[in-house]
Amino acid sequence: MSSGGGKTTTNTTQSGPPSWAIPQFQSMLSRANAVSNKPYQGYGGQRIAGFSDDTLDGFDMVRQ
Repeated sequence: MSSGGGKTTTNTTQSGPPSWAIPQFQSMLSRANAVSNKPYQGYGGQRIAGFSDDTLDGFDMVRQ
């Protein structure tokens, strides 16, 4: 019978981004934070297209 005095091995696994990518991630998060802190700015332009000339001509033909 063995006395259990064998060697113990410990494996450590670390996950995360590679060290070369960390500055890019930090830059991206900084820019995203700046954009997210801006107030909402709604679109001020025309949202629905007008009728085409052919459509307007069709309306005129129906009226006649």
